[in-house]
Amino acid sequence: MLGAPDIVGSLSECSVGVQFHKLVPGATVRLQTKAGALVDEWPVTRADQAFDFNPGHKIKAGMDVEAVQFRTGENGLLSAVVQVDGKPSPATLSIGTFVKPLFECGECVWLFNAFAGAKVQIFSHGTDFLGESVVRPDGTAHVDLKRALTINDVVTATQTACATMGGPITSATPIAAGGRVVPLDGATLPQTQVAPLKACATALYFEKVMIGASVIVTRTPTGGTSSTYSPRCLSATPFTLWGFAPFQAGEHVAIDTHLERCKKPVSPTVKLTVAAGLPGPPHILTSLCSDALGILLGSLELGAQVEIKVTTAGSSVTLLYGASAQQDTFSFALGQPGAPKIAGGSTITVRQNLCGGPAGWGPSASTTVIAAVAKVPKLQLPADHANGTSLSPTLTWIDTGTAPCSQATRFDLRVAKTMVMAPADIVFTPAPILGTFAFIPGGFLKPGATYWWQVRAYHGASTPSAWSNVFQFATLQREGSGPPPPGGPPPPSGEHTFYYCQHCPNISKPVTFHINAPDQATADAKAQAQLPSGCFLSSGKCDTP
Repeated sequence: MLGAPDIVGSLSECSVGVQFHKLVPGATVRLQTKAGALVDEWPVTRADQAFDFNPGHKIKAGMDVEAVQFRTGENGLLSAVVQVDGKPSPATLSIGTFVKPLFECGECVWLFNAFAGAKVQIFSHGTDFLGESVVRPDGTAHVDLKRALTINDVVTATQTACATMGGPITSATPIAAGGRVVPLDGATLPQTQVAPLKACATALYFEKVMIGASVIVTRTPTGGTSSTYSPRCLSATPFTLWGFAPFQAGEHVAIDTHLERCKKPVSPTVKLTVAAGLPGPPHILTSLCSDALGILLGSLELGAQVEIKVTTAGSSVTLLYGASAQQDTFSFALGQPGAPKIAGGSTITVRQNLCGGPAGWGPSASTTVIAAVAKVPKLQLPADHANGTSLSPTLTWIDTGTAPCSQATRFDLRVAKTMVMAPADIVFTPAPILGTFAFIPGGFLKPGATYWWQVRAYHGASTPSAWSNVFQFATLQREGSGPPPPGGPPPPSGEHTFYYCQHCPNISKPVTFHINAPDQATADAKAQAQLPSGCFLSSGKCDTP
């Protein structure tokens, strides 16, 4: 079964195309409405690919679209749903940023965070037109310039989409203010770095290259004739250059980096020899829990076919993806027809294939899924049967789970006026809590009353743990009631004494202190104001002397 492709970036009714990750070469990728109506479809040649919409194919604001890839006799899983945005406002069209720095002799510019489908125009000093391009679906735009940049250029850009004009994009560093990033006095930039090549690869992965430079790629097969390929204006790195005919084992590849229009070399030649042999096993980068939605893999070969086999209770489902990056997360698309089932004890086996065919698979790597089971929390404060608790206390507890598959990601809390926790008796139950404490605001608890509370935990999307044991506490008889501090003077007229327990990291025993104030809210504010950083409070005296 083919895995779900990723729709990259955003889409609007101004978009002129769409970009995908995780495509499988040889398949067809289809963009459709959530109801299944065709928007457009294209043949796939590589794992990371962008397509322009065919004439007459439109997307509209509010439309929900999704993608699926398929080939003869084999369908794939559906991608996540993407909602199509409407026409942009001028403010939306003003948030793009230049890739920095701009430099003398630069032949192009790159922009990030631009509006997908917009037309970008580049100017120097606001009026000297240098070039234009269309923003790709991932929000990037690559603009070849009519001339090389000079030390005196101050570059800006504008965006236009669906006849909506945005303000200038002015975040580029003026060349004159930044100095000569690439001087013409013979200096060169650091060595360009390119990842090693394996047989059948169809892409070069640049780990370091000068932004905006051009390269000359010279291929020399064993006993054959050399050929060159000269793409211009490379993007920020790391950067993948796709579209090569498959590299052959033993072939020699030389890469020269330069500024073409200034005839300026900026890096020594990089020399590679294509390695023979099968691709290595993907690296499974994280432990896998039974509520995981996907698997994170590294050490992938660009453009390789990635096979992920999920075996649960003797039943296996195989998913195929294209490797768009050397490290990526691949979805299991749980809940879709034909998607695998993940449970504790399931086996996940992964491998990759660059050359295609049964003999092209490299060695596999495997991992066993750990059951995701949240542990029952341990209640802490107020202690069980605590008396004199504030009417706005902080409740604390301990997560008893451990990484990677039982630590809590959120908690439920309920406070009731009876121990049985009947729905009609619940007085406080907040939205799911991310930390291990909760503050009960004033107005929920009554003075001189007894309450019971408990907590349960969740780990990710797993079912919750059982509820914890029930603790009970009794509130103060009235706001501010309580004896004066032993051996000290009574509180001033009109004020009451409130006790707090201060807990701090790396201090084994909590500290009891008191606040004199006319009411609970004022006392809480005073106590919080003098609380050291990293510490927290609970109401009432500490149980530990």
